Amino acid sequence: MTLKAIWRMRNDPWIDNGLELFGHIVEEIQKQHPRVVQVRWEPEALEITVQNMQRFVELLDDALRQRIAITVFYMAERKGEKRPDLKPFVGFNQQPPAQHPPTYQEAKRREFLQEVFSFPASQGRGEPKSCLLCGERINSDSKKLTLSVYPFVTKIRALSGARSKWSGEGLSGFTPHPIVCPFCYFLGSLVWAD
Repeated sequence: MTLKAIWRMRNDPWIDNGLELFGHIVEEIQKQHPRVVQVRWEPEALEITVQNMQRFVELLDDALRQRIAITVFYMAERKGEKRPDLKPFVGFNQQPPAQHPPTYQEAKRREFLQEVFSFPASQGRGEPKSCLLCGERINSDSKKLTLSVYPFVTKIRALSGARSKWSGEGLSGFTPHPIVCPFCYFLGSLVWAD
């Protein structure tokens, strides 16, 4: 099964950086495995053609594992034992490992990547909605946007006006964790590995 997908720039510094990083990772995969995936940069978009989805997900999982080990972790020595620790700038460094985005969890990453690259999106419960970041239609069982994925989201009450909209009866607030499509969630979490 061949998949051809085009992802456009969103004019959002965080998500666009994730798209660029994703494109460079896929380019590295293409150099070694040109029969699995091809990537083409357009002025405002990234186009990939995947010839073998299962192999692509395996290669992407491996490339992410290697990149994350170098860019997100450092080796710390405690009580004579060396082990990897998250770097302090990573947005989810205070969370328990089970709450890290699936991109950074060895046990969940491959399944998450399969979800990200499954087209069309699987039907979930509830009415389809639009992704807050890209506008694509998504189902209500998609991922919630959190600080660990998109640092411009905040629950600080002093900034609540930035998350409000005007309706006929006055100001009403947005939900603190809006739902986004799996690909935008992936791009947002991927940026920490840049």
